[in-house]
Amino acid sequence: MLLQNPAFTVILLMAIVALLAEFVWQAVSYALGFSAIHAGQKPTALSAMKQAGYQI
Repeated sequence: MLLQNPAFTVILLMAIVALLAEFVWQAVSYALGFSAIHAGQKPTALSAMKQAGYQI
């Protein structure tokens, strides 16, 4: 099916890349949030996600 329908293949690959990017962004934001908590700060979810965006 992948070789018979190239549009499906492209859309499938784009979806996989988007899911992987979301996973990496979430992992980085969790790591930054945990390190901020360990440093004695009280980060919000939004600030951790923004920081992750800057770091990536």
